[in-house]
Amino acid sequence: MADSVAKSVVLLFSFCLLAAVAEPSSRETDAIRRKLKGIVFPQIEFEEASVREVFAYLRKRSKDLDPDGVGVNFILQSPPPVRGQRVSDPFAESKITMSMDKVPLGDIIRYVGLAGGLKFRIDPNAIVVVDEKSALDVMETRIYTVDPNVLRASGAKDAKSLLENFGIEFPPGAAAGYNRASSKMVVKNTNRNLDKVEELLKQITGER
Repeated sequence: MADSVAKSVVLLFSFCLLAAVAEPSSRETDAIRRKLKGIVFPQIEFEEASVREVFAYLRKRSKDLDPDGVGVNFILQSPPPVRGQRVSDPFAESKITMSMDKVPLGDIIRYVGLAGGLKFRIDPNAIVVVDEKSALDVMETRIYTVDPNVLRASGAKDAKSLLENFGIEFPPGAAAGYNRASSKMVVKNTNRNLDKVEELLKQITGER
């Protein structure tokens, strides 16, 4: 049993390394990805503009420049308020100054992200924008039954290390733990990453 688990872990580790490098883009987001490359701004110029002002302009102007007349929508997702702290708007406080000619929308967004300390997620109908300290997805906790031999055969020091070795990402706030007595692995992560964990564990254990 332990030998078969060990072989499964080694084979899956090699597979996940390749998948992490060559992961295909989702078909649901291909339309927006094409617009990020295909919509080219003849000129772009901002001087001490807020992030909100920048994306309001990009939303409107991308629609004008899009042959389909659709453009790209942006959703600015503010961080949740923290009790006892002053509520601030990172998208109003960050200022952007830039000047470029003949530049694709995707490049503009990357430059704005670097200058404003922002992160992005491409959804099917919009690009979600958050500040660099915020998580892009809501966290959820799931519990899995995992044979202790899986961790033992992998050589990982703990559950989090095991999952990271297989390419599972742990954004700020995510965590993983394992209780050998109950053979339970508890993982807190985004829904997208939890689905990957579930599929990974099924492949390791041979479940369908």
